[in-house]
Amino acid sequence: MSECGENLAAHQWGVAAIAIWLEPDISRDGLMLALFHDVGEALTGDLKGPFVAAYPAETAPIKAREQAHMEDLTGGVFGVSEWEQNVVHFVSHMHHILF
Repeated sequence: MSECGENLAAHQWGVAAIAIWLEPDISRDGLMLALFHDVGEALTGDLKGPFVAAYPAETAPIKAREQAHMEDLTGGVFGVSEWEQNVVHFVSHMHHILF
């Protein structure tokens, strides 16, 4: 997943830890989203952001499968606010930069 050898589980745990630190009042579902936000990549593989941005039409089916895998593995979409979705998204990117 990363150049330093971090795996998917370590990334998701790190995102959850940082999300709690930045947003101590994050809901249970927000925390669950942080813990499982990339679980679909276990089945589809990790697509790097610049590649997705450069080839949106080509990567859209893979991202859709990734989302479907996440929903299958977690039992559905978490009921989180737009704010919490943004927090998890931001923290995930921040975690990639830091680690």
